[in-house]
Amino acid sequence: MSGRLPGVSHDPDPVSPANPAAEHYAYRVRRTPAELTLIWRGGEGDGPDEFAVDGSGRLLTFRETAAARKYCERAGLALAHEDESEDTAALDLDPAAEWAAHGGPVAEGLLLDAWNLFTDLAQALPDGPPLPPRDPVQDSAYEKFFGLAALDPDGGDGAWDQRETESVREVLNAGLRLWETALADAVIQ
Repeated sequence: MSGRLPGVSHDPDPVSPANPAAEHYAYRVRRTPAELTLIWRGGEGDGPDEFAVDGSGRLLTFRETAAARKYCERAGLALAHEDESEDTAALDLDPAAEWAAHGGPVAEGLLLDAWNLFTDLAQALPDGPPLPPRDPVQDSAYEKFFGLAALDPDGGDGAWDQRETESVREVLNAGLRLWETALADAVIQ
């Protein structure tokens, strides 16, 4: 899958979507020194989740959520309101990057959110640096996120072993490289 949103013209300024009712979401991401908003849509059926890219396959990013909202209005896309505030929290990639490089305390939910962001980003940008191929160790590490003891040294079978921890670090580091590559070529509005 190309990562292009189905039913959306991916010209720099699309005007004629075929599926305007599909809900899209403003997805805010922070990585020092910038905070940007992306347009995300959950996959239909078994399809992958997607981020909006332009006709050249570059990630569409916005300095503010209001700019993403205006873009969606021009494109005829339904941008969902998760709450009344435009100032919902952004996914902060800095703690995930710190943990991937050096370890230390971090919220498991943040690592899971970063992992999922990078997986969706890899779908949107298939020509970018790849994520490591899925394997049983990676699958096991991912499943342990949901037991809420992955990082707990006393978590028993629910905690990551050394191979799983290294696998998560590998995914996060590859994802951070993908993020940096995407931003270097992104369309920022």
